[in-house]
Amino acid sequence: MWLLVITLGITNIIVVACMQFAYHVCGKYRDHMLLGVTFSQEQAEDGDVKAIAVQFQRQFRICCMIGYISGILVIFLFWGYMSIALIAYLFWIFGYIFLAQHMYIKFHKKMYRLKKEKGYTCGNSVREISVDTQLSRLKDTMPVSADWFLPSLIVPLLPWCSGAFRQYAAQNRKDALLIYSVILLVKICYYYVYVLFARKRSVVYSQNSDINIACNRSSKRGYSIVFVTLSFFDSISFLFLLWDMGGIGYMSAVSLVIFVVIQSMIALTCLFSFYLIPSKQKQLLKEKAETVLVDEDQFWESGFYNNPEDNRLFVTDRQSSANMTLNYGKKSAWVLSIGILVGTFVAMLWASVELLRLDFVPARYQVAESFRIMAPCYSKEIAFSQIQSIRLLDELPDIRLSKQNGAATEQYALGKFYNRGKGVCYLYIYYGYSPVVELELADMTVYFNSKEEGVTEECYEQLLEKLESE
Repeated sequence: MWLLVITLGITNIIVVACMQFAYHVCGKYRDHMLLGVTFSQEQAEDGDVKAIAVQFQRQFRICCMIGYISGILVIFLFWGYMSIALIAYLFWIFGYIFLAQHMYIKFHKKMYRLKKEKGYTCGNSVREISVDTQLSRLKDTMPVSADWFLPSLIVPLLPWCSGAFRQYAAQNRKDALLIYSVILLVKICYYYVYVLFARKRSVVYSQNSDINIACNRSSKRGYSIVFVTLSFFDSISFLFLLWDMGGIGYMSAVSLVIFVVIQSMIALTCLFSFYLIPSKQKQLLKEKAETVLVDEDQFWESGFYNNPEDNRLFVTDRQSSANMTLNYGKKSAWVLSIGILVGTFVAMLWASVELLRLDFVPARYQVAESFRIMAPCYSKEIAFSQIQSIRLLDELPDIRLSKQNGAATEQYALGKFYNRGKGVCYLYIYYGYSPVVELELADMTVYFNSKEEGVTEECYEQLLEKLESE
């Protein structure tokens, strides 16, 4: 439990820090913008303009402080019911992200209204920007080839060279299918993000074609290399888990630690690249060319990009050139956004119901034509012919368990686990209640008990009677 609480606490701090990094800098004049609104250097010095920026920074610091404090407080709920804690945690994450974005949009609109009231204009309009023909001709040669994704697809298949892994996969088809489905989904996500950046519209930064080519190549080649490389190391992290599953039949603590470390390094590398690549572009422009200032504020009036004349679905985010956002001038952007929101809500609702069932709906046992265990999410049916022995124990034996497909809290352990001494175990255990029934099967051991007095003993007697009559 302590490991979970510490992990979530660190995660919460990172979430708030990311939001602070993404939005707080918008209150500072950079790249000719303040709060996502284009200004010249002279206009940015206007007292009214600076007042809005200062007010935003002050309120956003308070917002971040609330985020840090509430992010720490919410993890203390995990010493109670896991379901209530996880539901509260999900609402905290989505709620804080919404609060931070809402605050930015509110001040962005306020700043844009001020710009229109003062009649400020600066730079060129979008229609006045000329096309760099040399840049357009070379844009498709800038990212690295998508063929470099092949190694990241091959690496997770290496365990199939082992007969032990093939045997494990044959015996645990659902588990193998689940982890390979996750791997495939992650690879698709990496490739999709690669495509977004590789096909991103080239940007005219200056009147010098060489500078435009250098800046766009830095972006497209840099991000394409990043996502290809991260996809490969992601496959390496899964390889450790797969190799353990084929070798010892479960995911060892060492492999899990290696997996977490590699995934953490991937996240840090991704964040660092989002800082390094734009910085390199700015350095090129600062040293060798004067930038072309483009004023397209009318398309960002609501805080989101809305340009019906632009045929792109994904465009570069105004807050960061490393981010992509949707063009809400297209119907498909609304369909996609609504679909994601509805899908997220349905997924959260389903997860909340399942979690509440785990905490508040106890496992039930039925001895009839077979032995049926009716537990939330992890029901199981056992034929009497499969049972080799049965024992009534005062308590759960002191065994070293590794969770494979189950739920484990301070109050209960339900589902599939791996006992390093006996192999696969199925647990339906509520801690603090005794006795415990142990069923020995050919390929697994099952432990179960009940919160209700007398239910475990009654079930044990019924099973003994059935086994004696077989």
